[in-house]
Amino acid sequence: MFRSRNDGVSQKLKNFVWPKKGFQRSFFYLRERITRMSASTHSLALGLACGAAASMTPFIGFHFFLAAFLAYLIGGNLLTSAIGTIVGNPWSFPFIWAADTYIGNGIVTQFGLDLWLNSIETDVPVVFFYSLTIGGIVLAIATFPIFYGFAYWGIASWRSHRVKKRAQKEAMRAEKQMPIAPAMTGDGTDQTDIRES
Repeated sequence: MFRSRNDGVSQKLKNFVWPKKGFQRSFFYLRERITRMSASTHSLALGLACGAAASMTPFIGFHFFLAAFLAYLIGGNLLTSAIGTIVGNPWSFPFIWAADTYIGNGIVTQFGLDLWLNSIETDVPVVFFYSLTIGGIVLAIATFPIFYGFAYWGIASWRSHRVKKRAQKEAMRAEKQMPIAPAMTGDGTDQTDIRES
């Protein structure tokens, strides 16, 4: 009753870092939610790939908008583009930023951009963010087709599994409702008629 507003914020942050229902149940919930959507498998996979690619960039706070914009351009599903940004989370960001920095510094050094950056008066954070951005874009481009392939295969496989499961249930239901045929004797007469006579 007297719960403070700070407790609510701290609880939300805690749920963001570690889901209340656990990662496994959250994954199963998202899987069911995605596979039940009426959009095509291609569109859903495109949206997820856009979200994952956007998460590779250092633009925290704009991943949703970037993912939605990319999905809009290529015909991906907007809702799954938002879901795909889950790839970028407190557990994965340190590894993503480390990869962005490594790739970005390599590209900057390889093409001599570090000499150009040193020739102009820029702060160290600007130079660092420049390398981080270049690395993030390259990593996003590499992530998109890989994530699209896994997403398409996963959605198609689970949808096929659900169709087979539904068909099995309908077959079992039809088998239960099917009337039992009377047993016949060798001469072709019904045994139930013999017992009644």
